[in-house]
Formats: sequence, structure tokens, C-alpha cells
Amino acid sequence: MSRICNILFYKIIIIAITTSGIYPESKNLENQNIISRDSNTEKENKYNFEKNNYFIWIERVIEKNKYRAQKLLDEFNTKYPEHQEMKYYFYYAIIYEHKGEIINAIQNYKKAIAIYPAYSHARNNLGSLYLELERHKESEEQLIKAVEANPYNPFIIYNIGDLYFTMKKFDLAEKYFAKACKYKANYGEAFNKLGLILFNKKEYSRALENLNKALNYNYTHHETYYYIGLSHNKLGRADLAITNIKKAVNIQKNFFQGILELGKIYHSFNEYKSAVKYYLLAEAINCDDVNIRILLCECYNEMKRYDDALDIIENLIKQYPDNRKYIEMQLKIKENQFSGNF
Repeated sequence: MSRICNILFYKIIIIAITTSGIYPESKNLENQNIISRDSNTEKENKYNFEKNNYFIWIERVIEKNKYRAQKLLDEFNTKYPEHQEMKYYFYYAIIYEHKGEIINAIQNYKKAIAIYPAYSHARNNLGSLYLELERHKESEEQLIKAVEANPYNPFIIYNIGDLYFTMKKFDLAEKYFAKACKYKANYGEAFNKLGLILFNKKEYSRALENLNKALNYNYTHHETYYYIGLSHNKLGRADLAITNIKKAVNIQKNFFQGILELGKIYHSFNEYKSAVKYYLLAEAINCDDVNIRILLCECYNEMKRYDDALDIIENLIKQYPDNRKYIEMQLKIKENQFSGNF
């Protein structure tokens, strides 16, 4: 019993000493640690507050004013030279890419990724840049890692589709474009690419469905109207084909393929005058295209403009004297001319 009392007595003494200030240095040391922690927390809070403000402003201006964004980045770097902020390198990479300094852009995207390997925006941008540079393997690596980190982002998914589209892996491209449309229901650009793939697969009705969705979602690219026109033509709707291809040509004034296609459609319906009009416009864009000259020659022959037809074919024979097709055409035109004179 006396032993228990002694233990309790010593515990009371220790508590009394601790709370009475007999050893003030331990209390002071604890207070200093609290002040130090508070001071560090305050500095950290100030840094985070200022950092967030910088990056909010940079994000707002970088699209339209790269110069202002760069000034803000430089100001932040001067103020906090020892920082390791992934967004700093990410935004600087965008600026370098805009300037055409591709090596610096790649290096800065990689620095951002090194700080945060799951930084999907940086990987997406880097993958897209590699795609532009036709470095397809590196592009695929970055884009796949980007979508692993951010699996529901339709823009990353679209870029993977675009990569496979460029590589002519159309089944894979179709899968990713369809998935991008699933996560962004008004993704006009993705619907447009789906339409192009389906047209090439000769699924013209489904191609039209997707191309028209692209238009409905404000993707009014000349290519969209062109393939809508081609799809209608394949389905036997020449009037709709002409209407839509003309829209394509109105958007893109020197759109060679569209102008040439209009000539061919008119030609197929024996509307030679209209066909000649568009063939001449196409020839003005690409004067070295021998096929246009052959098509013009055929139209002139049908229109009984034999001198114009012979002028074209005889020039072609001078260029290609061993081409039997041209020699046969020349003979046929001369026969028609002779028959027409009697």
C-alpha cells in the first residue's frame, strides 16, 4: 500500500513540475515550434494563394494574348525561382509551340509530366504535337497514357481517333470517334470524321447521318458539305449532290476536288456547257492535270467544238507521242469533224 502511495506521490510531483514552469525552456521550445509551424503555414498559404492567382490569370489570357501570359509566367518565376509547378512548364510549352519552337515545347511538356505523370492535359498536348510531327509511335504512347489518366475526356479520345485516322487504321479510329461523340453529344468535328470513315466504307446513308449531325453542331467545314454531296451522288441524288458541293466551293473558293467533281457530275448528265465551266476553273487551279484536259476534250467533241478538242489532244500528243489512247482520240475527233462538214 505504501508503495502505491509513493508512486502516486511522484506522479503528482512530475505533473506539478511540468505545469509550474520549473523547466521553462521546454515550454519555450514548444512555443517556438508552434510559432515556426504557424509561420511556415502562413508562408505556404500565401504562396498557394499567389500561385493560384497567377495561373488563373494565365489561363484566362493565354489563348488570345501569349505575350501577356509569358510576362505573368516570368514574373511568377522571378518571385519563386525554386518552384516546381507543373502548370508553369505546361503553359510555357504552349507558348513555345505557338512560336514554332518545337524542341522547347516538347522539353517543357516533358518537365510538366515529370512533376506529375498523370497530367493528362500535358500528355494530350504532347501527343497531339507528336502527331503533327508524324511521330506516330510517340504520339500513341502519350495519348494512351493521357486517356488512362482521364478516361472520359472527349478531346483526348478524339485525338486518339485522329491519330489512327492518320495512320489509316480506320476501324480503331471509328471506335474512338464514336466514343468521343458519346461523351460529348454535340461534338461536330468527331461526327464529321465518323462520316468520312463511313463514306470510305461505302455506308453512304450512315455517312450522311453523321455528316449532317456535324452540320447541326456548327461544324461547317467545306469538307463536310463535299462528302454530303458525294454521298448523295452515290445514292443517285444528283441535285442534292450539286447543291452541297457548291456550298463546299463557296466556303473554300479554290477547292480543286469540289470544282472538278461538279464538272464530272454535269458531264455525266450530258450538260457539257456547265461541265466545261467547272473543268476550266479546275484547270486554272491545277494546270498540270492531264485528266482535266482529256475531260475538256471529250466535252468539246460532244459540243461539236472540234477545233478546241483537236487543239487539246494534239498538244497532248506532242507531250506524249507514244500514247495510243491520245492518237485514237485524235482520229475519232477528226472523223466527227469530217462527218459534221457533210
